[in-house]
Amino acid sequence: MKPHPLLACFIVTIAPACSTTSPMSSTPTTGVVPLLVTITPNPLARRAAGEQIVWNVAFQNGGSIGLRVDRSEAVVLDASGATVAERQDFWSRSAGCSACGGDLHLAGRTEATFSGLTASVLVTPGVGARFLFTTFYTDDSGTASSTRAEIAMN
Repeated sequence: MKPHPLLACFIVTIAPACSTTSPMSSTPTTGVVPLLVTITPNPLARRAAGEQIVWNVAFQNGGSIGLRVDRSEAVVLDASGATVAERQDFWSRSAGCSACGGDLHLAGRTEATFSGLTASVLVTPGVGARFLFTTFYTDDSGTASSTRAEIAMN
């Protein structure tokens, strides 16, 4: 099986914790171009320290104008707000990804899905942990925006 060309773009770094929004939806935090982000499975299973959290992400452009997906930040917070896992992915060369072969560009009303994304759990999260996935993107008119999906962990 041939690996997806964007697989080389995945870079694990420290991502900041963010404020929360609706527990199961993708919520635009700026701009008007609707990038919808869906995380599966939902809810995600809590994992012990040293294990991997695994998820899939679907990006869907709900608007008529194209957009470039720039980067995403995934963070798992326990009930106290402490970060227990994190990951940052760069999706487009234009957004600074030197390992990417090009840009992840979504024309209007199109989508792209990526499977098997992982993050290492540093500390076993307790009940009430949540997964935040913030995606930054730029529409074809040059407007930068972001959206966040938040899901519970069981």
